[in-house]
Amino acid sequence: MGMPAARPKRVEATDPELIARIRGGDVSAVGVLYDRYGQDVRRVLGRLGVAPADIDDIVQDTFVELVRCAKNYDGRANAKPWLIGLAINWVRRRRRSVQVLLKNLAAWGREPVPATPTPEETTSSADAASRARRALDALSEKKREAFVLVVMEGLSG
Repeated sequence: MGMPAARPKRVEATDPELIARIRGGDVSAVGVLYDRYGQDVRRVLGRLGVAPADIDDIVQDTFVELVRCAKNYDGRANAKPWLIGLAINWVRRRRRSVQVLLKNLAAWGREPVPATPTPEETTSSADAASRARRALDALSEKKREAFVLVVMEGLSG
């Protein structure tokens, strides 16, 4: 009896190879990179002071973003710094959006409370709304679309 045949060593794909596969549409490579660097990204987020409740979301957003940004990968042998950069960008976006939200909430808090409309104003508003609805209903589909988008929503023509 001979010796058992040696199993060939499994060669792990390099980070540039995995990202090239992602660029080519192979999203299974994202899972390999997640297994490889997900805990590193999570640790950095924690060290940056990200709330524990937000870390999982940002890690997920980072690896979803990886699919979109794979075309921008600079080819370095180790993707960890690049992935951490993507995660930091997500943190910055979230912080900016929270700051904007807080600023808007503060501004809304300073707005005066409108007076309660009189019964006459309520009736007048209801009549005007009814007339406007009938006028919109009378327009063709294309004219109605244009009116709603340009006049009511303020979008450019």
